[in-house]
Amino acid sequence: MNRFLQDEQKLLLAQKKRRERKLLLMNILKSSFLFKKILDGFKYFFMIFGVLVHSLPRKEWFS
Repeated sequence: MNRFLQDEQKLLLAQKKRRERKLLLMNILKSSFLFKKILDGFKYFFMIFGVLVHSLPRKEWFS
């Protein structure tokens, strides 16, 4: 009976570790997804900024 309980505990521990690893992986994926979204935001911001700057007449830059 004791041996059975030990095996059961090992099994539960392994399941718990697997679950924790899965959660960690999900968190990493979520954070990298967020990071990617932020980078995309910067990219679009600079694209729009560049278009606005280039649409100005060049004389105004150096006056």
